[in-house]
Amino acid sequence: MITAVHFFNPEQMERFILPFLERWSSHIKQLSGLSILHSDGNLNLYLEQITNSGVNALQAIDPVAKMDIKKVKQRVEDKLCLCGNIDVGKLITDSPESIYNEIKALLVFMKDEPGFILGASNAIQKEVPAENYLALVEARNEF
Repeated sequence: MITAVHFFNPEQMERFILPFLERWSSHIKQLSGLSILHSDGNLNLYLEQITNSGVNALQAIDPVAKMDIKKVKQRVEDKLCLCGNIDVGKLITDSPESIYNEIKALLVFMKDEPGFILGASNAIQKEVPAENYLALVEARNEF
């Protein structure tokens, strides 16, 4: 059985990360900017804390790390913009039809939800076949 591995526990989150995240997002707001937290991995344990930190968006919602964007959206509602949720590995290995259908399903679900930006779970790598990337763009344009 695979379990989630956390690089920090809730106490460390409270002590070392949240105070700085809150100060950073507050400073960005004072500059009339929007703050986007990029983090890889499973952040399910910390979603409420991140949502309450003042950050505007969470980038790279990664399905491989057990971050189900539908469940995350239900938890954060419209308090946090969510970015990502397209598995980069699938962009490399799946068929264009499979990618198109997955993105279509995601966009149909998220279309009436405020605060969503379609994107990959990490950087789009050069190994992604052009036809797979075009399937992503086509689905985005249609839905």
